[in-house]
Amino acid sequence: IVTKKEAGSIGIDINVDHIAVAHIDRQGNLCRQQILPMKLKGKTRNQRKHEIAETASKIIYECVRTHKPLVMEALDFSDKKRKQRYQPKGLNRMLSEFAYSQISEAIERKAAYEGVEVIKVEPAYTSLIGKLKYVRDKGMSVHQAASYVIARKGIGYKEKILREYRVFVKEKQTQTEKWAAIGKKIGKASIKECQLTAILALFR
Repeated sequence: IVTKKEAGSIGIDINVDHIAVAHIDRQGNLCRQQILPMKLKGKTRNQRKHEIAETASKIIYECVRTHKPLVMEALDFSDKKRKQRYQPKGLNRMLSEFAYSQISEAIERKAAYEGVEVIKVEPAYTSLIGKLKYVRDKGMSVHQAASYVIARKGIGYKEKILREYRVFVKEKQTQTEKWAAIGKKIGKASIKECQLTAILALFR
């Protein structure tokens, strides 16, 4: 293994036409963002395979170069579909189970070959958390924000719920249950609408 958590981590969010990448340090701070395009539509099987392999190589190269482990979501296609609910309408294109499996498997094969540790995390609510906490604060897309949340989760960071959204949760709920409650209330709304809904809820 050529990577170590002490160096930080690199998180990825796999999508139908690109992979969002977030590099963080050991303190969970964002160091760098990347968007790696993947033009798979209309390609032959071999062309898609080549495109995926090239993208996987770019990701693993960064892990080797920085000595950071790779963090990705544990493959759960049903959850991947659910994540689409928290993304902008124009980006709500379904990633097929087959394509997602091909991409993740190519990345894992390359990681194993290069001695890069792959950390898999629970995929629930990464897009929702990223959307509410980091899209506006750090000027990210929803996908970039999700990759940042994934990277942080991989080295043990938990995402605290912002004060303005605590009105939607109960103290006795688990962290996952709290994010589920927030998602049910305001998951589909824009960032501005989310904040306005939270403010109005305080006066009910």
